[in-house]
Amino acid sequence: MRILSGVELGEPHWFPKETAEVLGAGKLDRVLGSIHCVHLNGEEVDASQFKLRPPAEQALAVTEYFRETLAMVESSQPFEVLAHLDYPKRYCLMHLRLIARKTTRKSCERWLTAAARRGCVLEVNTTRGQSDERKLCPGLTVVHWWPRWEGRLSRSAVTRTSRIRFGGGFQLATRVVEAAGFKPAPDPMASGAVDPPSDVARAWGREHRA
Repeated sequence: MRILSGVELGEPHWFPKETAEVLGAGKLDRVLGSIHCVHLNGEEVDASQFKLRPPAEQALAVTEYFRETLAMVESSQPFEVLAHLDYPKRYCLMHLRLIARKTTRKSCERWLTAAARRGCVLEVNTTRGQSDERKLCPGLTVVHWWPRWEGRLSRSAVTRTSRIRFGGGFQLATRVVEAAGFKPAPDPMASGAVDPPSDVARAWGREHRA
């Protein structure tokens, strides 16, 4: 067994000093960047609390979530893996409709392009091993789009831990990413440990970015 070291940085572009201190403490094998919170009317609100806000604010919160995601990806903060994209749906499936409107191909293009430009690996998060495919973060639609930007997926991120079991949801996540054409890389410990589908998909992405 090989144990890797790593850290997930929540909103690192909000906390550049603290981020530098954490990363300066020692060598890490993996550095993830993620968004958990947004600012609403001057208040910091976690995605788990979106469902408690008035309906109009819930829509705004989801919009802000993707705006903050783009701001983080376009920032100079050092991370390689973009973690649990479309995270708000983990806590409330009603947000799936809101997220579906925000994750059209056109609206996704900007942050997928930015993520690919900085060489990000896209995490597929199993939401604590739940068996509901709708709660994979991101879901199948975005996973299908990702290779068009020459994107890589993180196999290690698919293997999430919980108090109950290790690797919960692994089979479901593997089935989804393989349905999108991804295959395991030769080295399962590599940071982008699921290979993109094909040169055809990458060529498609280049044509549509031109």
